[in-house]
Amino acid sequence: MSDFGKLNVVKVRKNVSSESSFDRSNNTDVEVSPEVQQVIREETCQLLELLIRRMVPDENEVSVSYFKGERTTVYKVDCSKNNFSYILGKQGKTIDALRKVISTITIRNGFRSVIEIPYF
Repeated sequence: MSDFGKLNVVKVRKNVSSESSFDRSNNTDVEVSPEVQQVIREETCQLLELLIRRMVPDENEVSVSYFKGERTTVYKVDCSKNNFSYILGKQGKTIDALRKVISTITIRNGFRSVIEIPYF
């Protein structure tokens, strides 16, 4: 019998240590001014709207707005019922991916974010 059909099992030992594998001294938290945060909020809103418009068939029926809370920025997506399933994706995977991307952008700049989509 040839080795082509056999599954090779490789054991990997994870090196666990109390220190992380990279130097955290260069990754200190950066203070971002409120003016810069406002610009980032607007750019993030535009990015989210652009991404959603490219995913749906009726791109004119999509709009994204945001409002700033005390600790969190809420991005509200307004869309038609036809576009909702495209934004949501199979088992919510598409909206989860969008939420992760937007959250990563905003957390790196000193504030939290949430994406709200309509409920039909």
